[in-house]
Amino acid sequence: MLGRKTYTQEELDNATAALARQVAAYQELVDAVAAAPSDPRIAAAVEAFEPMLNEVELLTESLMNNDDVLRGNNVVKFVADQSVTKLVVGDRLQLSDEQFERLAKAFFTDLERKFV
Repeated sequence: MLGRKTYTQEELDNATAALARQVAAYQELVDAVAAAPSDPRIAAAVEAFEPMLNEVELLTESLMNNDDVLRGNNVVKFVADQSVTKLVVGDRLQLSDEQFERLAKAFFTDLERKFV
């Protein structure tokens, strides 16, 4: 798959602003849930919304050491139907554009939430 190698500053600024808006909206949701902890359905919905990004560790390990075939391990609990890509152990790592975009978005959202 061919990809772009250059981006304008405006494109980067727009992407950064869009991500910031999404993170802010998500944080508002988390704050609202924290204020109403009595309903377990709310907490479960937030937990389901937040992807399990241990998936990235498994994808990386599989790309580097398993000939591009997804494998699990004894450390990371991986549940395919809760994953971002919906791959299952044994699948060849050939992500569609949609899968890649979902994974990238989830990954960077999680990084920003945890480290920014």
